[in-house]
Amino acid sequence: MHNQKYDRAVVCLLALLLSLPLFASWQAPAAATQTAKPALTPPLAEDVFNNIQLLKGAPAESVLPTMEQIRHSVGVDCEYCHVAHKWDADDKKPKQTTREMFQLLGFVKSTYFGRQPKVSCWTCHRGESTPAKLQLDNAAIERVAKLIDISDADKNRPAEQVFKNIQVFKGVPAGRIANAMAGISTSLGSRCNYCHVDDDYASDAKDAKKTAREMIKMRGGIADRFSLSTSFGCFTCHHGHQTPEIEEGKLVE
Repeated sequence: MHNQKYDRAVVCLLALLLSLPLFASWQAPAAATQTAKPALTPPLAEDVFNNIQLLKGAPAESVLPTMEQIRHSVGVDCEYCHVAHKWDADDKKPKQTTREMFQLLGFVKSTYFGRQPKVSCWTCHRGESTPAKLQLDNAAIERVAKLIDISDADKNRPAEQVFKNIQVFKGVPAGRIANAMAGISTSLGSRCNYCHVDDDYASDAKDAKKTAREMIKMRGGIADRFSLSTSFGCFTCHHGHQTPEIEEGKLVE
């Protein structure tokens, strides 16, 4: 038979214990008895947009800002690459070209700049759908030709057999070196002594000469891997200045 006196005694004892300071201030830690909920992971580009190829793994929220940056750099509207209201369609050639350009940028950054921000869409395009091309300066050609005066007999010989310390132009006919140097000079808006020591063109004393060699190697690496590099050269990035721009009005550091 249920003992009501016993129940009342238990209730009284609990009331007494809870009135003591130690027990009155005690509360069961609710958080400890609950299972922690995993943090929500932001959706990725491929989770939200169809036919994502180059931006796979990137946050979905970064896709539209990236598209806007491309639009500004290339100076076009969205429909230059995309079919309106069918944004995932691959109907337009510029969209395919853009994908290859992204691959080119990735190759350049990882191979020559250690993933440092040295090149971008803006670097080459400067707000134009087709990057500007070098216009050879006849005066520069004549000026450099006077500095590189070789005999007709040497013009068809490999450059390394005619000039000292040739590295990246090995195998190139010596007669073409003057035009190549004039093109570099015009592209960077500088004179020969920007890279070379006066009266000792074979010297490697200047860092700019070492950098120029790396950039010429980069040009060759691009030509070997990408079909859209036929008009790519020093001028494509430099636009007549020694230091290219990474963004509008911002020079590469």
